Amino acid sequence: GRAGRCKAGVCFHLVSKRRFKVLRGFLESELLRTPLESLCILTKRLNLAPGPYEGVDGIPAFLAKAIDQPHEKSIANAVERLIEIGACDDEKNQLTGLGWKLGGLSVDVRYGKAAIWGLILGVSHSTTLIAVTSSTKDPFNLPRPHQKNAAEAAKLSLAAGSQSDQICLLNAASKFSNSKRTGRGNVTGNSHRFCNDHFLSANALQTVVDTVHTMSRELTSVNLPSPLKAGHHTRNDGREDLIAACMCAGLYPNILRREAGESNYSTALNRKCKIHASSVNALGGSPLSRKSQTGEWLVYHECIKGPNSFQVRGVARIWDILPILIFCGTMGVRECEDEGMQIVTVDEWIAFKMAEPEIESLKKMRGKMDEVFIKFTENNGKLSEGDWKAVDEVCSCLKQGYEKKRKEGAAASVFVGNGGGGGDSKAGDWTCPKCRVNNFASRQKCFKCNAAKR
Repeated sequence: GRAGRCKAGVCFHLVSKRRFKVLRGFLESELLRTPLESLCILTKRLNLAPGPYEGVDGIPAFLAKAIDQPHEKSIANAVERLIEIGACDDEKNQLTGLGWKLGGLSVDVRYGKAAIWGLILGVSHSTTLIAVTSSTKDPFNLPRPHQKNAAEAAKLSLAAGSQSDQICLLNAASKFSNSKRTGRGNVTGNSHRFCNDHFLSANALQTVVDTVHTMSRELTSVNLPSPLKAGHHTRNDGREDLIAACMCAGLYPNILRREAGESNYSTALNRKCKIHASSVNALGGSPLSRKSQTGEWLVYHECIKGPNSFQVRGVARIWDILPILIFCGTMGVRECEDEGMQIVTVDEWIAFKMAEPEIESLKKMRGKMDEVFIKFTENNGKLSEGDWKAVDEVCSCLKQGYEKKRKEGAAASVFVGNGGGGGDSKAGDWTCPKCRVNNFASRQKCFKCNAAKR
């Protein structure tokens, strides 16, 4: 296993015939295999690409100097994602306070943003663990055929009814940490038994524990609190409702929706997909693996193209829609035929029907949370007493909404439609000439098929 590192040698890999037929002759450059968001941030931090995107000193021009150049579309997608999550200012072409903080973290930028929200909402240790476990190797081992049912039961027990892959990973890492001996960090017999009982890799979880300490140092290096030290940033640690809110804030627009009676889910682009087999929500004992009874909202880590359909990984159920309305996208309001009601939209593809007083309260919460987040990232985690009070009030609303909807078993009964595809048609709305779906008047392209407005 050391061939090529210490001296010349030969390394053998055992693979199936099917995989052998599609193996490439040589491993591609890492630039062509990994997301480019962190690299784009680094080029800005080091002033290697200070110019505008399409300029001679922009990010694409700098990366074009690499021996193996990334595809232009990959670079464009990475920059667009950074703008989308608020890490880069599109007009000024500069990193925002969030961008500078994310540049110092070694995890996926979306989970990095979720971890920073975790510091604000008081669940920093939980969100840091999730960020690390979601950015490293899957700790679950593949069971033997006769152990499949036991492995599924163990995985469901770690999810603890949350219907969340992130909570499942969090519980696995937390219980592993609690079962190992302190000191040198050696894995004990208790840890091995825990891993064997739950079909987990002790080495993978030990890597997670070590990486959490690394990320703690990284957060400290960018002048943010360490999640390993108790404080105001860990006051709500372990609260699933607030963890779910952080996941929404970080992973958006990776949101899924399905109506009652449907089996498949729809993405923001109205792409139909299924939950990947590795998810706890794909197991037979999970309600999300069956046809929907009430309609659900989910947040996911990534969407991949399978042999027959698109599949999503890292899936968590959103029990209450309030986190989407407070932390995600750009909010809009439009008229509704029902008296005393209005339609609230998020980026013009998610629409909810709400009472007017609720909308006013929602606007205030959104505005305050946007202001708090900018202050927190630009002032090295420092907020005024009034800001912290506003955060705690929002946390209280999130807790109440989560508990209520969890008991009801449904996320939102006020859903109107995606991108204008459902609900009341208003003056100026237009029908796509290609797929015949209704779109909001403000959209210039169809939300479903991307056809131009005529």
